[in-house]
Amino acid sequence: MDYNLINGGIPPQIGNLTNLSGLSLSNKISGAIPPSLSHLKSLVDLNLGQNFLTMELPTDIGNLSNIASLLLNNNNLSGEIPPSFQKLEQLEQLDLENNLFAGEIPTWLVNFKNLSDLNLGANKLVLKNARIAPRCILDVLSLRSCNLSGQIPIWISNQTKLLSLDLSDNNLEGTLPQCLFGEIPYTLVYLFELSYLDLSNNKLEGRIPCGPQMDTMNDPNSYANNNGLCGMQIKVSCEMVPSKPKLKRERPRKKELGDMVFTGNGSD
Repeated sequence: MDYNLINGGIPPQIGNLTNLSGLSLSNKISGAIPPSLSHLKSLVDLNLGQNFLTMELPTDIGNLSNIASLLLNNNNLSGEIPPSFQKLEQLEQLDLENNLFAGEIPTWLVNFKNLSDLNLGANKLVLKNARIAPRCILDVLSLRSCNLSGQIPIWISNQTKLLSLDLSDNNLEGTLPQCLFGEIPYTLVYLFELSYLDLSNNKLEGRIPCGPQMDTMNDPNSYANNNGLCGMQIKVSCEMVPSKPKLKRERPRKKELGDMVFTGNGSD
């Protein structure tokens, strides 16, 4: 029923179609998602993307325990990601991009062992906990404009099957393992399947790692609006990028406990 210019809201009676296994309504549907939709426990594929849906998701949406593909992108849905999502254990594809979802991204979203496609970008979501140990192996990950700050999370670099990675429009910077201040982590070279990468509009700097896959990520727009990246991918010589001035080291005084100053970047 996609693209048939169907107007109006989703009728509450849709909850009576309990044997429905697939529902796709990409039209001009508006209003809230009715709570009765949670009665469709046989649903495997649900696509309500590219509509004008508003309000929060039904709190019982987690009752759709057989859902493998849930597409709600390009609407005006708001509120937090419901805790009942944790019951969607068969989830393989989740697309919430381009909505008004807010709050912290729950770390249990990457605990679905079948999840391969996760798109959360362009909302008002925040990912605060970078120490994550995903149970899933992702092919697609979008955290565009998710208020990421500090280092690029190491758990992302460990997703070696990634085909598409979008971390654009964040505030990524800081000291990273395997590299100097603010650089792109060298571990990205191990993403051998990667075919799309967007790190634009951050605060990254330094050399873009080289490697069989990273050498093909040579679209300058993927690195635009950072602080001083260099590398063959963007045809900017690292010799032309000025390095940060080093602080002059003072002659140490007599070692007294009160004189000791500890510097460096701490981590939890």
